[in-house]
Amino acid sequence: MKVKIKILLLNLIVFAIFPTGCTLIPFDPTLTPIINQLSTEIVISTINASDTPSSTFTPIYTLSPISTSTPVPAATPAPLILQPGTPAYIKNFAHPDLGCNWLGVSGQIFDQLDQPAINLVISVKGKLGTVEIDQIAVTGSLEGNVYGPGGYEVKLSDRPVLSSGSVTLQVFDLNAKPLSNEVSIDTFADCEKNLIIINFTTVK
Repeated sequence: MKVKIKILLLNLIVFAIFPTGCTLIPFDPTLTPIINQLSTEIVISTINASDTPSSTFTPIYTLSPISTSTPVPAATPAPLILQPGTPAYIKNFAHPDLGCNWLGVSGQIFDQLDQPAINLVISVKGKLGTVEIDQIAVTGSLEGNVYGPGGYEVKLSDRPVLSSGSVTLQVFDLNAKPLSNEVSIDTFADCEKNLIIINFTTVK
């Protein structure tokens, strides 16, 4: 059902003010068309209880029920420790074409069953002289295969450099959770010690 309400938007009773007082200006019949144009109609729609909606409202967002189940924690890898005998310093054999024009750290990581562990992240940071080091490698990658299954390799420099504890190495999982403590690395300005082998084993 619709109800029409007509509202007159303009009251054309105008007062003219003169120095001697106020005079009421008579209504001008010629203004009737203008009044009709300045009036408007407001249509108010009312809804009866018996009216049937023309469409069904569909919500933009829907809420899913809140789960009350207890989440199952993801398996946590066991912590890693240095394998006895490492770090070990040997001559670069992985890049014979570079020889002494290379310095790097490499090795393998072994799980609780002494099997090579892959997809672990090796982070090496620090400084060699004035050069900042911030490198990562992943166990089982192609460049690490030369050191065995689950191997990794991180290049540090284009030449052997002497340093003491200014570079550290640490192992993380793919979620950036640390699996080992930081290991300080010494380097030598020696072509016979430009490959540093660091292996890790899993705590049993």
